[in-house]
Amino acid sequence: MLAASIMLTLTACSSNDDDDGEWIVPDKRTIEDHSVTAIFESNGLGDRSYNDIIYKGIRQQLQDKDNCSVRNYSPLDWAEAERVIAQWFDNNEPNNIKHRLLILASSNYAEMLQSHPEWIPNDSDKILLLDTKEAMTGQWEHVYTRYISLHKQAFNAGKTVKTELNCDKVAVVEANPEVPAVAEIAQGFIDGFRDAGGTFDEKKDTYYLGKTKTEGFNDESQLYKLSYTLNDSSYNFILPVCGGSCHGLYRYLREQYPSNILTCGVDDDMQDHSINVVFSLVKLSDRLISDYLGQWLDGSEMPTHEIYEEEYSGTIVSEIFQSLIQLLR
Repeated sequence: MLAASIMLTLTACSSNDDDDGEWIVPDKRTIEDHSVTAIFESNGLGDRSYNDIIYKGIRQQLQDKDNCSVRNYSPLDWAEAERVIAQWFDNNEPNNIKHRLLILASSNYAEMLQSHPEWIPNDSDKILLLDTKEAMTGQWEHVYTRYISLHKQAFNAGKTVKTELNCDKVAVVEANPEVPAVAEIAQGFIDGFRDAGGTFDEKKDTYYLGKTKTEGFNDESQLYKLSYTLNDSSYNFILPVCGGSCHGLYRYLREQYPSNILTCGVDDDMQDHSINVVFSLVKLSDRLISDYLGQWLDGSEMPTHEIYEEEYSGTIVSEIFQSLIQLLR
């Protein structure tokens, strides 16, 4: 069974003047002509991070649209995700559906598409691949790709940690070494820290929660256990670039309060999860997906590949640190 499958629908009632006032519920299939299927990362929904932000944007744009059905899937594993995508390409939609959109919330789905040349969308179908820095090629060149870069924000954050927080020993926790978006944030932070005079040893100060590109994003318990090791190593700042796994660190900091370890949020504003969160490097993925859906519903022309460096990103300084932090403001 699918781990999470949510279908948002809207029904309406009308009265028929030719009968005795009986309320008639019309067949919604005569109303809907658009269909959206969103497939998140494996076990991604509920991560209180990247996937939930995307879901928020879908809900905000589509929950009141009576001409569009929505299905959100959070597969148990990548094999299940592959089956769901294959079903979408089989196109078992009712005949009244004229416009279909498949949203793939992870760059990992790019390789999955490329490995299935037999998957052929209809001419009116659209596919949106998120968090993907490179444009798709070959038979997939018409896939829409969107990427939000946090490199600039991460660079400034690294400088801030050294110059304004006076942290001299920092650690970076990455989900795995295989995802470009994760590596970009980590490297930006390291470069900024070094630019401000800090010392960072990639071999000693970088930690990975997983080995493959699908691992390390939704394992709070692993980062919680690792936090004890990081504390014993006397780090005074930790950058977690690991999706929902970051909550393992925040849990540790809440339980060990007061702690000398400072940290930050990535993807979303995390200041409510720990008093030790100084700032958050945020991707406004909810706004991006909402804007895209609005244009798709209107039938507007859109560029196939887009990289955003500032339009859908930013840095939020936690309220209790705002008087101390100047560079990020």
